[in-house]
Amino acid sequence: LTAGLVAGGLRPIVPGGGYFVVCHTTSVPAGGPSAPDALADDTAFARRRDYIAGTFLTAEVGVTGLPIGGFFSPEHRQLSDNLLRFAFCKTDPEIDEAARRLAFARHAASETGSTSSSPAG
Repeated sequence: LTAGLVAGGLRPIVPGGGYFVVCHTTSVPAGGPSAPDALADDTAFARRRDYIAGTFLTAEVGVTGLPIGGFFSPEHRQLSDNLLRFAFCKTDPEIDEAARRLAFARHAASETGSTSSSPAG
């Protein structure tokens, strides 16, 4: 999973164990076609960058990263703005497909300046 996340332009924090890999997501757009839907939700959580980046990845790439801001106290929540967690309690084919989609989206973004091309195939 970590190799696939790197291929998709994300920077994983490699865990010693568990079911999730947390990644830095500064390479993920915090805008684009899926952002208005996220911003339509009037909760403070839905306006957070990690939520918007996670929504973007789900809608545009078909890979879901979960925001971790809820695990932080309000005064430290900004520390999670550029972090998402990805589950690796999946089958190898599911992880391979997620890696393929992330790599496709990164390649499409580098060619067009946008990741709005669908990687589903």
